[in-house]
Amino acid sequence: MEMTGDVSKTRVVIGVVPNEYEQAQPMAYALPGIATEGTGDFSGMSLEVWVQPEQAQQLVQALRSDFAAIFPNVPADVRRSDYAAQGDPFASAQLLIAGIAALVMFLGVLSLLNITLVTIRYRVREIVIRRSFGATGGRVFFGVLMESVVATTVPGILGVMAAICLGEKSLDRIKDRTGNDRLPAIPGQRRFDWSRGRDSCWRRSRCLACPSCGAGQGD
Repeated sequence: MEMTGDVSKTRVVIGVVPNEYEQAQPMAYALPGIATEGTGDFSGMSLEVWVQPEQAQQLVQALRSDFAAIFPNVPADVRRSDYAAQGDPFASAQLLIAGIAALVMFLGVLSLLNITLVTIRYRVREIVIRRSFGATGGRVFFGVLMESVVATTVPGILGVMAAICLGEKSLDRIKDRTGNDRLPAIPGQRRFDWSRGRDSCWRRSRCLACPSCGAGQGD
């Protein structure tokens, strides 16, 4: 391609891109030194800088002040031009998915709590036997709590491992776009295990021998 101006130059085009729209004007990208070498006056010029997202706003302010000081009579517009220039486009989707996930987790914990409380009726005799052999309320409480936690630890770890193995690439792709780290799943699960098991084992530890025997005979 021959470029005319103060000095005619011949440039080699190394690649082409399709037009973004039908009325697009001819446009070429070149290094600053080559673009300004003997090509005459330009109606416009743009320079691009790739930085980390957290440095973008600070660099915009610095470039504006530098351009104004070096070229006081040249208008310069410095702004972000990436996908997150007007805010994170995935924020609403992330909030929606997080809300649905929280609701599903809450319903799952509520159902497990209901199942655990219903199971108490069928374990009254077991509690009576423990108390008759001298087991204290604290010991029964701790035993039932450990049952609730251990029963969900192995399935929880397997579920988290399966989710990581199946969706690691997709989640990493979303992370690269949004820049947000994923929340750890196991600590959150342990909190729900504790809250679910605490109420049920407290009810079991409060069972007394005589009422329990009566309830067992009634069954």
